[in-house]
Amino acid sequence: MAFPYNTNLDAVMNTLKGYNTTTAAVDLSNNLNVRVDSDNIFAVDPELTPPRADRMPCLYVTIDSKNESYEGIGATGVGGTKKQASVFYNIFAVVGKYGGWESQSVSTSDIYYLAENIEGIFQEEYDLSNTALWCNANTTEFFPPKSIGDQFAKVCLVRLEARYLFR
Repeated sequence: MAFPYNTNLDAVMNTLKGYNTTTAAVDLSNNLNVRVDSDNIFAVDPELTPPRADRMPCLYVTIDSKNESYEGIGATGVGGTKKQASVFYNIFAVVGKYGGWESQSVSTSDIYYLAENIEGIFQEEYDLSNTALWCNANTTEFFPPKSIGDQFAKVCLVRLEARYLFR
């Protein structure tokens, strides 16, 4: 069987949405000035569907790449040898604030909190609801401010690696 890309992308999305509540062990929106609306967590490329000022804070989740290897010798498939895959997900987080310099500094602290929360979610939910062997947020990158509409926005990229067994 082929690797189920959409199913596993949905597991990452559902994990983020499921942890976007004050009762979660790690709240996606903890310490943010504006809570993330779960409708603003997208499984699309931000370059194809750019962020809008009225939908921030928002998250974009995409699959970046996959590496796979055989776990044994023999044919793959339903009764055969399993494969192991490492899948790398990109989670782009975007926060914004209206106004001048003071608002920009608030969005800077918000992007740090949002990155911290995303990393914490996948430390807590390391098996993506039993769809993966494990996952880990292994790289976080912060970008300079940019203008989106009439807002300053801060962006970060959290790169998540997940390991799967499949046939």
